[in-house]
Amino acid sequence: MSSRDAPETAVSHPSPQRERVSSPRLLLALILAPTAWLGQLIASYSLSSVACDPSGSSVDMEVVPGLWTLLLLINLASLAAGTVGIWLAWAAWRRSRREKAGGRHTLLDVGEGRTRFMAVSALIVSGIFLVAIAAEAAALLILQRCAPGTWL
Repeated sequence: MSSRDAPETAVSHPSPQRERVSSPRLLLALILAPTAWLGQLIASYSLSSVACDPSGSSVDMEVVPGLWTLLLLINLASLAAGTVGIWLAWAAWRRSRREKAGGRHTLLDVGEGRTRFMAVSALIVSGIFLVAIAAEAAALLILQRCAPGTWL
């Protein structure tokens, strides 16, 4: 057996600082903001569609007392969850940003720095969904209810 056929033992793990950020925390950072947005979208639509039924069989606002307040609380909870998601992603990135030497282009070529890659991905995803949550929350404050001149 020649030295060419011998396995290399000097190869390091592609994610050497994986113990600095736990996998469940990294996964939570990645999915918390999108899950909060999805919950906000489903809850807001299912509650406000009752008040804006186009078929004419609209339920009065008295049937759902405090609908606007309930929607506001849902939006605030979604904003809080999205903020926690982006904070977790930022904390994971701070712990793993010096995982491997070299810039992002070098590390992409060799496939190293997985923990840092996941943290940056979670930071980007959380940021995008936090903007979507904020836009939907702003719509609650800006848009009118179905009947012109009346506010939700």
